Amino acid sequence: NESSDLLFILTCRYRVSILQYKPETKSIITRAYGDMKNRVSRPSETGLIGIVDPDCKVICLKLYDGWLKLIPLELDTEKEMIAEDFRLEELQVLDVKFLHGYSEPTIALIYENGQNRYMKTYEIALQSADLGQHSLNYGKVEEEAFMIIPVPKPSCGAVVIGAGSISYYKNRESIHITPPSLKDRITCFGRVDSNGCRYLLGDCNGRLFMLILVQELSQSGIIVKNLCLEYLGDTSIASSITYLDNAFAYIGSSCGDSQLIKLNTSPVSETDSYIDIIENFTNLGPIIDMVSVDLDKQGQSQLVTCSGVGKNASLRVLRNGVGIHELANIDLDHICGIWRLRTVSRSISEYDDVLVLSFAGHSRFDGQEVEETDIAGFDDYKETDFAANVAYDQMVQITSESVRLAGCDGRGLLQEWKPPNGKTISKSTAGNSQIMVASGCELYYLEIGEGELKQVSNIALEHDIACIDISLKDDNDQAQICAVGLWVDMSARLLLLPNLQIMLTESLGGDIIPRSIMLNRFDDEIYLLVAMGDGTLVYYLVNTTTCSLANRKSVNLGVVHSNLYTFKSGSISNVFACSDRPTVIYINNHKLVFSNVNLKKVNFMSPFHSKSFPNSLALVNDSGFIIGTIDEIQKLHIRTKPLAETTRRIAHQEESQSFAILTCRTEILSNKTFVPTHQSASLLAPNRIMCPVQDEKITTPQMDTALEKNIESVVIIDQHTLDAQSALQLQDYEWGMSVISCKFENDPETYYCVGTAFVHLEDKEPSKGNIRILKFSDGKIQHICSKEVPGAVYCMVAFNGKLLVSVNCTVSVYEWTANRTLTEETSFHNNVLAVYLKTKGDFILIGDLMRSISLCAYRPMDNEIELICRNNDPNWMTAVEIIDDDSYLGGENSYNLFTCQKNSSSSEEEQKHLPTVGVYHLGEFVNVFRHGSLVMQNTVDIPDSVQGSILFGTVSGAVGVVVTLAPSMFEFVSAVANKLSTVIKSVGKIEHKFWRSFFNDRKTEPCQNFVDGDLVERFLDLSPEDMQTVANGLTIQTDDEIRPATVEDILKTVEELSRIH
Repeated sequence: NESSDLLFILTCRYRVSILQYKPETKSIITRAYGDMKNRVSRPSETGLIGIVDPDCKVICLKLYDGWLKLIPLELDTEKEMIAEDFRLEELQVLDVKFLHGYSEPTIALIYENGQNRYMKTYEIALQSADLGQHSLNYGKVEEEAFMIIPVPKPSCGAVVIGAGSISYYKNRESIHITPPSLKDRITCFGRVDSNGCRYLLGDCNGRLFMLILVQELSQSGIIVKNLCLEYLGDTSIASSITYLDNAFAYIGSSCGDSQLIKLNTSPVSETDSYIDIIENFTNLGPIIDMVSVDLDKQGQSQLVTCSGVGKNASLRVLRNGVGIHELANIDLDHICGIWRLRTVSRSISEYDDVLVLSFAGHSRFDGQEVEETDIAGFDDYKETDFAANVAYDQMVQITSESVRLAGCDGRGLLQEWKPPNGKTISKSTAGNSQIMVASGCELYYLEIGEGELKQVSNIALEHDIACIDISLKDDNDQAQICAVGLWVDMSARLLLLPNLQIMLTESLGGDIIPRSIMLNRFDDEIYLLVAMGDGTLVYYLVNTTTCSLANRKSVNLGVVHSNLYTFKSGSISNVFACSDRPTVIYINNHKLVFSNVNLKKVNFMSPFHSKSFPNSLALVNDSGFIIGTIDEIQKLHIRTKPLAETTRRIAHQEESQSFAILTCRTEILSNKTFVPTHQSASLLAPNRIMCPVQDEKITTPQMDTALEKNIESVVIIDQHTLDAQSALQLQDYEWGMSVISCKFENDPETYYCVGTAFVHLEDKEPSKGNIRILKFSDGKIQHICSKEVPGAVYCMVAFNGKLLVSVNCTVSVYEWTANRTLTEETSFHNNVLAVYLKTKGDFILIGDLMRSISLCAYRPMDNEIELICRNNDPNWMTAVEIIDDDSYLGGENSYNLFTCQKNSSSSEEEQKHLPTVGVYHLGEFVNVFRHGSLVMQNTVDIPDSVQGSILFGTVSGAVGVVVTLAPSMFEFVSAVANKLSTVIKSVGKIEHKFWRSFFNDRKTEPCQNFVDGDLVERFLDLSPEDMQTVANGLTIQTDDEIRPATVEDILKTVEELSRIH
C-alpha cells in the first residue's frame, strides 16, 4: 500500500536503513533502521550482499562468512530492524538472490568448495523465522560461476553467469550456451522487460550485450526454450545498468563517465553499434594520481588528474572558475570602452550588428564583418563614454560634450542634450528609457521619449562623482534607485528616482576612490557592489524596505580597479568584473561566489548577440578585443582528454611545458602476433621509440602461453593541448611505477626520471627494476641512462640536487655524476615496503605499506639516513603528506585520515615515537595528496587562522581539501559542527559522530582534532530559526574578549572558510 518506492541501504559498517522521499516537504525520512554488526563473526571475504524478497516480506544479508541474517520486513516510521542470524554450511558464498514464483521467500546461492562452484536454494520459513533445508541442490555449475540473475514470473528460474558461459536453471532442467562473443567477465546486469525475457549485460571492457530468454507456451505454462546473446556495442565500463523506458538505459560506471544511452532496433552503419550515447555524466574516479600546476601563470592552480581505467582512462583538468572560449580576436591598441548596438528596428532583427569602440579623442563603429562602419546620428570624432539601444527603436551615444539620441534604420540624429553653461560630461550611464549624466559634482536625470530627451531633475552633491549606476530595474524595466560613488569623502550614495532624493550615504572608509558601482539583484536579494581603485570590491546586502545596507564584506579582485558589467547566463543576471584578474560574480546557495575567468586581463566588457556570434561576450584587453562564449556558470570546470589506456602516474615539467605519464595498454594475441585492442595515447604519439634492452634473458613461461599482455609506456603530453608528443615503450613485463621531473646538482638540464619494476607472476615481489633518466626536447624523448635496482621503484623525489628513491623495503639517495650516471650514496632499510616518500629540507617522510609512517633525516656530512621517529600504529597506508615541520598527514585503506605530530618530550625514548594526534573517517579511499589550491588566493577576509592547503584525490573520484586551523578558530568551528550535528538530522539514524569516527578492522576511535567542513558549510543552508538554535550557547573569542557568538559571527566565519576551496 505504499504510494512510492522505498530505498533500502546497507553500509560498509553494517548499518541498514529504509528511506522514503516526501515530495511535499522535499525531505528524506527514515522508515526503519538497524545495526547489523556481530561482535565475533569473520567479515565476508567475498563482499557484502543485501537483497530484498520480491514480495517485500523479508530482507536477507550476507555480511559474515558462514552466516546469513534475515530481517522480517515490517515498516513503520523510525522502527528499529532486528535480524536473526542463521548458520550456513557454505562458507565461500559468491552470490545470493531471491527467486520468483515460490509461496515462501526462497534464496539461491552460488558457493565455492575446493576448485568447483555449486548452486543450491533455501526456503525461508516466515512463521518461525527460520532458514529451512534447501529445497533444491543444483550441484556443480559453470566454471567460475559468480552471478545469479533471478527470472520473474511467468518463467521464473535463474540465469547463472560464468566464465564464457551462460546457463538457465529451473527445477531440474537447465539450458547452457557458450557464446563466442562472451570473452570477458560480466560485471553487472539490468532487466529490460517485467516478464524477464531480456537483460542487458555489461562486461569489464565496456561491451554491452542483450541476453534474450526465448520463451514459448507449453502445457505447464510459459517456459524458457533457449538463450541468445547479442552484442549491442560499446559503452563506458559498466558498474551498474538500469533500464529506464522507451529504449533508454543508464550505464553507471566507477571506471569512467556514466552514460545515458538509447538502444536502436538497427545498427548504425559506420560503427555497427545499436547504441546512441545521449549524455555523459562526469566521473573523475578512480583518481590514480594528480598534479597541481599553474598553467596560465595567473596565480591559480589547476588540478590535472589521471582518471579512469582502460579504455575509459583520461586526463582531467580541473579549474575553479569560468572559461571564455575564443571565437574571434582583433588586434587594436588603446581601446577605452566597448558597447554593442542593434542599428535596425527590433521588428527587423533581434541581433546586435555593431560594436562601438571608444578611443582617446574619437570612436569607431565595427559591423558584423568586423569592418569599420558609420552610424547615422553618432559622432565618431568624439570619445564615446556610453552607448546603447534604448526605447522606441532608438540609440543613444554619450560623449564628453553631449547626449545624442539617434533612430535605428538610418533615421539619424533625433535630439541632442548638452549640460548647461558648457560643462563637460564626466560620467554617464543609461537604461531603456532613463539616462544619468554627471558633470563634476552635478548629477542630471534624463528620460527618453520617442524622438526626444527630457531633463527631469538634477542635484549638486558635495564632491565630484566618480561612478554611476542604474542597473537595478523593476518589473517595468525602470530603475527606481540610482547609485553613485564620490571622490574626496570616498562614499557611496543611493538616490531615489526621479527626484534624486538622497536615500542613503555610506562611507566606504580609507582613502581609495570608488571607480565602479552597481546595484544588482541576485536571486531575491539586492546587492550593492563597489569596485575600489586598489582592486578591492566592497559589497553590501541592500534592504530596500528600510533603505539600509548590511553585511559589508570585501574581496580583492586584483591590483587595479575593476569595471563592473552585467550579463545574462540563461535568464539569470550575473556580474563581470573587468580587471587584471577578471572575475564572474554569481550567487550559489544564497551566497555570492567569485569565479576567476581564464583570461589574464580584461579592461572592458559588453554582451554581444549577433548572427555570427550568438550569446557571446566582447572583451577588451591591452592589445585588442576578443569575442567569445562563456562557460556555464558553475564552481568547477572539468576538461577531459581521453587517453584510452590506464594512466598510473603523472609529472609536470615547467621547462619543456609538458607532462610525463606512465600508461598501460592491453594487446591480444591474433594470428601469433600481439595487436592493440584499440587506439590509445601511446600509439598516437608522432614520435615513438623502444626502450633499449639491457638484458636479453627476460623471456618467461608467461610469454609462451599468454593470450594477452600489457604494454607499458612513458608518454610525453603537451601541457596546453594535452596531445601526445612522444612515447617510450618499456621492455616486456617492465611496469612504470613512478615518474618525476628533476634537476640535479651541477647540471643545468631538467630530466624526467622514471622508476620501473619487472613484474612476473611467479615472483612474490619484484626483484628487479630500473631508474631511467630521460630528456624531452624538440618533441622527442632521449634515453640518457638507466640504473638497475633490486626491486620495484615505488616512489622518487627530487632531493636537494640528488634523487631519493624507494625500492621495495629500501630508501636510497642517489647522486648524479659528471658523466651522467647514478651512484648510490646511502640507504635506509628499516621498512616492510616503502611505497610513499615526501620531503621537506633534509627530512624524509616514509609511508610504509603496513607500518604507518616514519620520519627520517638525511645527514649529508655523515652520508646516512637517520630514523628520527616512527608511528607505531599498524596502518596500511594509501597516501602521505607533510603538513609542516612537525605535523604529518596520512590516509589508510579503511577510508580514514590521521595526523601525527613530532613528540616534544624531553625523554629520548618518547622522542622516537611519532604519536597519532588526529583521526577522522573520510569515507573515501585516498590515493594521492598534493599541496595546492584551486582557488586564487585573493580573498581579503580569509583569516590568518587558516593555513596551508592540501588537496586529495580518491578512488571514487572525489577531490577534497585539508587545511590547518589555528587553535581558537578550530575550537569555535568544532563547537559549530557539534551543534549542527544535533540540528541537522541524518538519514538512517546514523549519527554524525559515528560516521566520522576512525574505524578499521582493529579499532574504532572518536574523531579527534578534525572538523567536518562539509557539515560546517551546511549552516549556510539553514533557516534563520535553525541558525539561531546553532548560535545559542556558543562563544567566540575576539581581540580583547570572549563573548556570546551571534548568527552573524557564524555566517562570517563559515563564508570565509567556504572560499578556501
